[in-house]
This record gives sequence, C-alpha cells and structure tokens, in this order.
Amino acid sequence: MKTDLGLEASALRAVGVARRAGRVEIGTRAVRQAGREGRLAAILVARDASESVRERFERVRLNTGAELVACGDRGDLGRAVGRGPVAALGITEPGLAELVLEALQPARVGSVLDPVSILEA
Repeated sequence: MKTDLGLEASALRAVGVARRAGRVEIGTRAVRQAGREGRLAAILVARDASESVRERFERVRLNTGAELVACGDRGDLGRAVGRGPVAALGITEPGLAELVLEALQPARVGSVLDPVSILEA
C-alpha cells in the first residue's frame, strides 16, 4: 500500500509541531533509547532506510506497542525536524503522535500501516 504524498506532507507538518513541542526523538539511536525507556507513542521510519533499520524498529514496535509507520524518505524526515537526513523519528507524546497518525488516516490499518509499505524501498 503506497501512502499518498499529500498525506505524508500533512503528517510531516504535524511532526514539525511535535518537534517544536520537544516531543520528538531524532535518529535511530535516540528512538531506540526512547523505546527502551518506554517513552514512544509512534515511530516514523524512512521508506529508504536500510532493511536492518526497518527490522530493528519492527522489534521496537513489538516491545513497546508504539505505532510504526513508513513515511517519506530520510531527507523528508530530516527536513520535518530541521535536520539533515534521518532514518527514524520517535514521537513521545501520545496526543501529538495521534495528530501525525491521523494525517495518514486513509493509509492507516489498525495500529500499523500495512507491513508491505514498510518493506518497500
């Protein structure tokens, strides 16, 4: 299932709101640490992230219950938070995570986007 680019743009704008609120972990290391600490509400993984990164965050999702979505590429995620390319972002505030996930609503299935969309590169 491909996500509509307009929906992704809306979701990435919502990520910017979460960033300004200080509720976004940036980069794979920071997101994994937030997962270990039980602070994640949602994880966004770049569509062009490596297979090992995608698999790692699927395990984080299983361990934390955080929603996992593929959204944009590394450049898109980085621009959303005012940084260079990043493979993953973690949203730590449930209300802000829901704002991001609602922006992707038509592509959302249950608690996770269609796993095929995460594996497509």
